Amino acid sequence: MQRQRGNRVLLAGTPLPDYRPRAAEGQYDRRQPTLDRSSIWVQTLGGIPGGPVDGTTPFERPEERVRRRFYRQIEPQARAQGLSLTNKVLVALIIAATALAIAETEPTLIRDYGRAFTSGEFALGWIFAAEYAVRLWTAPERNPTRSAWRSRLGFIFSPAAVADLIAVVSSFMVVGTSGALLLRWVRLARIVRLAKLGRMSRALDHIVEAVMSRRDELILSLVAGLSLIVVAATALYLAEGGVQPEKFGSIPRALWWSVATMTTIGYGDVYPITPLGKVLASVTAILSIGLIAMPTGILAAAFSDGMDRHRRAREDNPPPNGRV
Repeated sequence: MQRQRGNRVLLAGTPLPDYRPRAAEGQYDRRQPTLDRSSIWVQTLGGIPGGPVDGTTPFERPEERVRRRFYRQIEPQARAQGLSLTNKVLVALIIAATALAIAETEPTLIRDYGRAFTSGEFALGWIFAAEYAVRLWTAPERNPTRSAWRSRLGFIFSPAAVADLIAVVSSFMVVGTSGALLLRWVRLARIVRLAKLGRMSRALDHIVEAVMSRRDELILSLVAGLSLIVVAATALYLAEGGVQPEKFGSIPRALWWSVATMTTIGYGDVYPITPLGKVLASVTAILSIGLIAMPTGILAAAFSDGMDRHRRAREDNPPPNGRV
């Protein structure tokens, strides 16, 4: 007689009629003739109903099966077919919640529809709280080799989970008119929900991959750009500092003009008036074209390479239903 509890039952003989799959318990006859008949029985009937098929297949409890199904519905990376219906609904709710948080910053709307805004925030807050609870419950599915509590603890302290928790808590915070500063921070926390869209799209993974694959080139272009900004600010400080001390009287003051010029914004509030200053400004404006083009080209090439790799991977390993 063999009796074993846990997540695994080894098929070591002919199962007797009292096999109980829910308790993962059973009795087995180990004699060789019955072992031979056991193999034929498993191959013919497809295994023990609700139990393991062979000696290496783990017994799956009903709650584990339900948890895995929830995980595949709520975690985009677990599905090769793309976003599930649950994730599509969550994306729509995230966009609606962000729009609601933005609209709440308009005093006239709050005055006329304050109660509707509050009801909407509470309803969305409960939905996102349920999502957080489901993600916490299904966290062990991310890494089955780790224990359940370690997986859940790792999820709680992950950046995405922290952002989710901040957004959920902010939905239930009611601040009076006296807490204007706190109210602004609460609204900002609600807009953090927009970051939840990152886990719904693989495009963000490609962007991160593109940045990391070209980090050396990007660091070089960043250093070159900062150096050019400082050099331009120093040159205008020397050329315009005596004429416009309130605008170019120091290098930190001239840095504002340098940044606005190098990024091709050109607000027009600060500009040189001396001939030398104009010449230096013209040179700076021409050099700024290369400053913007260099990191842009690096990122565009890296992102294109990442998308090509992803497309080839999808073609080499198509999803089970054939969708790419």
